[in-house]
Amino acid sequence: MVVIIPALNEEDTVGSVVQDVKEMLCCEVVVIDDASTDKTAQAARDAGAVLLPHAVRLGAWGAIRTGFRYALRNDFDVAVTMDADGQHPIEAAGRIAASVKKKQADVAIGSCISRGSAARRFVWPLLRNMAMLDTLDITSGLRAYSRPAIKTLLSGNNTVLLDYQDIGVLLHLKKRGFNVLEIPVSMASRKNGKSKIFSSWAAVFCYLYKTGVLCLAKI
Repeated sequence: MVVIIPALNEEDTVGSVVQDVKEMLCCEVVVIDDASTDKTAQAARDAGAVLLPHAVRLGAWGAIRTGFRYALRNDFDVAVTMDADGQHPIEAAGRIAASVKKKQADVAIGSCISRGSAARRFVWPLLRNMAMLDTLDITSGLRAYSRPAIKTLLSGNNTVLLDYQDIGVLLHLKKRGFNVLEIPVSMASRKNGKSKIFSSWAAVFCYLYKTGVLCLAKI
């Protein structure tokens, strides 16, 4: 198993997240530094992570794809994605990984709908209905993927231009018959900064427009 952490300007938290994962899950940790302008790369490296730096910013999903390619090259059977901001509990990462290892699902999501802000509560039901998805927490970055699911997400061009690891990824998996399981988890508040997706209502409507197009296209 490998844990993949996309990071953008998370110097204050990424080091402790890496250390906690290594101590509690005893697995390899890969941090993809998405062209940060602070000391994220140094903090991740000092904490013992494998560092994969981007020279230019590719976005959260672009960073995760970089991590996925690393996972395939190094023959990992399960890859867990989690945020660098300290919101995701390490034990929950272990639980969702175990469900994939036990073949209970191709992809497992650490789901926490109670964390929903007003913006999320407005957006989530609309997008779920448009996409005809049963998944409740469509934006959770805490996910575990099987090797076949990773291969599918990296094949072809349908997922290359996605911005986030959210509804576009779920639609792609659903169309190809993969089993997605939600596992309820609790999540902490961000220690620093704010959500990069739901930072303002303008960002919400931009996200809604882009993701709505994906829903209609049913990639």
